[in-house]
Order: sequence, then C-alpha cells, then structure tokens
Amino acid sequence: MNVNLFRKTLKEISISWPSYAVGLALYVYLILSVWPTIHQRAAEFEKLFANYPKGLLQVFGGSATSITTPEGYITVEFFAFIWFIIVGAFVIAYGTGAIGKEIESGTIEILLSQPITRISSLITKSITLFAGTIGLVVLTTLSTYTFGKAFDLNLKPEGILALTVIGSLFFLAIASFSLFFSVLLGERGRAALISASILTTMYIITVLAGLADWPKKVNDISLFHYYDAQKLLTSGHVPFRSVLVYAGIIIVFYIGSILVFNRRDIAP
Repeated sequence: MNVNLFRKTLKEISISWPSYAVGLALYVYLILSVWPTIHQRAAEFEKLFANYPKGLLQVFGGSATSITTPEGYITVEFFAFIWFIIVGAFVIAYGTGAIGKEIESGTIEILLSQPITRISSLITKSITLFAGTIGLVVLTTLSTYTFGKAFDLNLKPEGILALTVIGSLFFLAIASFSLFFSVLLGERGRAALISASILTTMYIITVLAGLADWPKKVNDISLFHYYDAQKLLTSGHVPFRSVLVYAGIIIVFYIGSILVFNRRDIAP
C-alpha cells in the first residue's frame, strides 16, 4: 500500500462518504420513527397487506404478517430493497471510478509515473473502497439497533451482527466486480452501467423465483439468493453457504482486477 495515494483517495471520498453516512442514519431514524404506529395497529396492517398482491410484497421482501414484527418491518421498509439502492449506488460509483476514472481521464499515467507499481496503486485504492463499504454497512446496522431501542423496536444483537457480516460481504462482492469491470473496460460509465445492470437482473431473478418455478433454476447465480435480512435478524445465524459464495466472488473478481490491470494498456 502507498501511504500518499491512500491519503489522496481518502480526500476523494471526504465529502461523498460522510454525506452517504449521514443520509443513511437519518433515513433509518425516519423509518424507525413510524414503527410505534405500525406496532399499535398491527391487526389493521395485517388485514391491509393481506389484500396486497403477492408480487408487490415479494419485491420488497415481505409478507402480510412479517411487516408487523420488528425484524419483518425493518426488512420490508429498508433492508430488502432501499438499502441496496443507497449503499449499492455508492459502491458501484466508487468501485468503477477508483481506477476507471484515472484511466478515462488520462491521470493514470501521471499516477504510475510516480514510484508506485500498478498492483500497489490498485490495492491502495481498493482498501479505501472496501473500508468505505464496510463502514456504511456497520453504520447502518448500528443506527438500526440504536434508534430501534429509542422507538421500542428491539432487535437481537446477534441478529444485527449476522446482518452486518452478510451485508458487508454482499456489498464487497458488488465492489469487487465493479472494480473488475472498471479495470477491464477503462471507462467509468460503461463499467457502472454493466455493474448496475447485473445487480438489477439478479434482483429481478430472485423476486421472480418467489412467484414462479422456472426462475428458481437460475436463482443460484443471484447474490440476493444468499441474502435474507429477516432470517438473519431473527435467527442471528450466519449462513456458511452465503459466506462461501460471497467470499468466492470477492476473491475471484479482485484477483482478476489485479491480473487485468497489471497487463492492460493504460492509455485512455
């Protein structure tokens, strides 16, 4: 790792990361502030959501009864959909821009003219990417647990820990393939589009798998298939299979990024 480059990359996210962090914490607070009303009128909400189309509830990862439980409520309102949009946007944007922005603008040549190797520069930038990603996940889960106490939405500490572990691995997997496409294509825009398209397609496959039989045949390729926020919060158990899948994706795409970047033409 190069210390000077590390300081430079920290400056690059000195505004965007805190903005995301504050936005996430405020959004969690607003979502949880509604919980007392949901809890007090649980029977009415159960009847209301029982009349909703199954497909609509499936999109948001819930059911008619789950939304009236603490774990089900926060899953439907945040961890099953909105969380992916907010944190996923940061991860893809920074993941594809970490190296892709440098190649696209031509500043990569200036960077590598310094006493720093390609591998060292990639590792340094990826450390910031991975640390920022884990930081957002931890901030979110801790905010949920802390604010939940204030609004009488009591979640198990072990459930929060399980969600933190799987959530971190989930978004690190996104970060790794975003970084890979950034290095492979050398264009931030195309890399971001491909990464976002892959993530969206995976989500659609998982949603459809809950409504029909045929998508289940390909659901194993979806990252969302190995993620169940409500089950994580309820059981507090970290599924070994999910850890294995996410870790495998992270390792494969990260090593791929290093190999491709070390051999590719860096001219914009």
